[in-house]
Amino acid sequence: MHDLLNNTYQDCIFQPKAHMNERTAAVQLLEYLNVGQYIVMMDRGYTSFNLIENCNRLNNCFYVVRTKTGQGAMKEIRALPDCECDRDISCRVTISGSYYMKHKNTFNTAL
Repeated sequence: MHDLLNNTYQDCIFQPKAHMNERTAAVQLLEYLNVGQYIVMMDRGYTSFNLIENCNRLNNCFYVVRTKTGQGAMKEIRALPDCECDRDISCRVTISGSYYMKHKNTFNTAL
């Protein structure tokens, strides 16, 4: 975790090579961060519903995510126009695809 304004490292996590997981490490770093309000900048490899939801649940956490567009993108990202835009995106996240398939008619598709 790097502080851009002060050009200092705030924290780091070492993981064994066999169990490396950058997204899990990012969540752990953010949970322990205690600096007041902050902005997290994530590159394309960090895009995941889990990481985004963890950021949503953290007090004082704001974030910018650079992510894939097109075929490999999340459905909500793929639907955005191909131009600069600033939008809040809401999406329903479930832990099971089968749950969604059984209940999709009850979900508000306007989310």
